[in-house]
Amino acid sequence: MMKMIKFYLKDNLLSFIITTVIATALGVCIISSNDLIYTRYYDDLKTAETSVFIYFIVLIMILTIATPISLLNFKMKKIGIDKYYSLPIKKNMLYLAKYLSGLLLIFIPYFISFFASFLVILMKDNLYSYGFIWLLFIVMLLCSICIYTIIFFTIYCQNTMVDGIVIVGIVAILLPGMILTANNFYNSVCVLINKPTSYFIEDAPNFFLFSPLFSTYSLISNKIAGLSVNIETGQIISYVVLLVGAIAAVFAFLFKSKREKAEDTLEKSNSWFGYKLFVPIIATYLLALMPYFYGWLLSISCLYVGHLIYRRTFKLNRSSWITIIVFSVLALIYVIVL
Repeated sequence: MMKMIKFYLKDNLLSFIITTVIATALGVCIISSNDLIYTRYYDDLKTAETSVFIYFIVLIMILTIATPISLLNFKMKKIGIDKYYSLPIKKNMLYLAKYLSGLLLIFIPYFISFFASFLVILMKDNLYSYGFIWLLFIVMLLCSICIYTIIFFTIYCQNTMVDGIVIVGIVAILLPGMILTANNFYNSVCVLINKPTSYFIEDAPNFFLFSPLFSTYSLISNKIAGLSVNIETGQIISYVVLLVGAIAAVFAFLFKSKREKAEDTLEKSNSWFGYKLFVPIIATYLLALMPYFYGWLLSISCLYVGHLIYRRTFKLNRSSWITIIVFSVLALIYVIVL
């Protein structure tokens, strides 16, 4: 296992060094070129400037997206599959080594950039609480590991990189869309039975895939500046959901990697954690947002186009037509009744 991890790190050495240098240089430039203390105009009180730490959110987002794309790019090419599948190691161990090497490719640039920026902070006038700066580093790192795990598994389940990127985009907005859809369906039923409507969508923004990173910044940056913190229930739940999602992704990954087939390369992405699951979900979102006849047409069109993309042909098979017809009928009943 360790030999494979070293092999992957060596294989990505040049891009790894370039990423680390650029990330560190940008972090140092941002910290050194900004005042870390500002005076509030309305009461002349000096307070800490914490917006400089937003850079590390952007950095960790780029690393968690780019790393799995880089590591799994071989899986989308015949020549890459031939190269790696010829190695004397089981397929599940091969992908596990890829996953673990990805953690290092994220951690090292992030740590070096953060540490170098921290040294610059020490050389400048500031009002920071240094302990909370490192707490910010640790919590954001833990969140990034969970996010990376989910993205790695999502891309791994697809057979082309385009499919992987599309499905990652859907996963990123999946939970807020589910909350919004549930709220709209609930209110539609309330109107039907003459009960007062209710809105529980205020917490929906907390459940975007990258939202825990921004929640971490908003909470801990206040402590860095010596301010009070008010954590919301939705933020706590979002951390739990992210952790559960990452754990589920690990077990699903270990299960699926034992059944990996080289001949699936560049074929249509057949995994249930892909178009099969998410195209009907997106169509349902549209119907919930616009519970009218034009909403019904838009949701059916989305479902049809999604299956065209999934099947890569205008000739849909029986299962696709059954899915479209059944959804169309149920959606039409919903629109007529409500």
